[in-house]
Amino acid sequence: MTMVHTHYKVVIAGGGPAGAALAIHLLQAGIGPVLIAEAEEYTARRAGESIPSAATPLLAKLGIPVADMLTHHHPSQGIQACWGSDTPAHRTYTTPGWHLSRPAFDSQLARAAGKQGATLLQNTRVFGAKSEMGVWQLCLHGEHARICTADFVVDATGRKAYLAEAQGATRRVDHHLLGYYAWLPADTQSPVTLIEAVENGWWYMAALPGQKAAVAFMTHPETGRRLEVQKPEDWYDLLLQTTTIKKHLLSHSRPEKISVHAAHSQELDKKAGFSDSLNGWLACGDAASAYDPLSGQGITKALETSAWACHAIRDYFSGRYEGLETYNYLLKGTYRNYHTLRRQYYREEGRWPHADFWQQVHEYTPSISHLTPLTL
Repeated sequence: MTMVHTHYKVVIAGGGPAGAALAIHLLQAGIGPVLIAEAEEYTARRAGESIPSAATPLLAKLGIPVADMLTHHHPSQGIQACWGSDTPAHRTYTTPGWHLSRPAFDSQLARAAGKQGATLLQNTRVFGAKSEMGVWQLCLHGEHARICTADFVVDATGRKAYLAEAQGATRRVDHHLLGYYAWLPADTQSPVTLIEAVENGWWYMAALPGQKAAVAFMTHPETGRRLEVQKPEDWYDLLLQTTTIKKHLLSHSRPEKISVHAAHSQELDKKAGFSDSLNGWLACGDAASAYDPLSGQGITKALETSAWACHAIRDYFSGRYEGLETYNYLLKGTYRNYHTLRRQYYREEGRWPHADFWQQVHEYTPSISHLTPLTL
């Protein structure tokens, strides 16, 4: 394929919720042209199936009203959790959240970015980013291979954060966790997200459109290997040992395949900065900081902090370079708060004090726990 040189104001590597939302904010602020390079197609299965009601006004600002959400997704009335007790506890949202079809949701955000004027290239990956002669030189690989330049680069590649690492940022993994997912037929469209703690981890279920459900078992990698959870038959045997989750699935709904997704907590030590040639960059979404799915904050955090990223980039182009450091500071504060809440919630489960999973969770002390959490 012929290589084409094109210049963009901002190039975003990654077209998930964080990357697409940032593109919308930038273009609404008059910063463009913007290119989004998404490594996959939006038809691919993606983890992360529920968002709370706090996400609804954020989506409206991005051009996705409630009426559009109702077309593809199911309202979620709250959470039912067997956590610390065999008796389910209920938390009802004041206004509904959403059970998402992730391919449809990510595609909605990408289309909204396109309506604002963003260029979207699917099946295309930013392979390399080099800062020289006052601009970023970027090599795109895949379906739309080309060379392009940019004034600013954003890493929205998820937990890999490979562009930020190339700029000297270091990933700190604070808690190892894997999610073993299957998408199964369900006999009911449960209006709540289901969570159930078990001896070797915890289960999650969210009803999806079309009488389907996303079901995941969360555990440490070593426990997953010991239990051979990646095998559909072993995963299903563990599912049958649950108390509440199994009641919402069809009796014959055995999975054909288990998809394994990283679910660990992670933070970059530096989330924005300058290249050796003083060109700006930042990381957003899970590339900047990634949360345990138990928090239920991953997608909402991506939507909210994309607005912060836009402010930082706008300040950069206005010559107020301290905006990148402010962005670093804000994200570090939210990660402190997340750690405090996560630790408190895991400690509420004490029924299996001798199980390896829960011993590791309870003994784990975040390296930043001595810092005073910031108020959101």
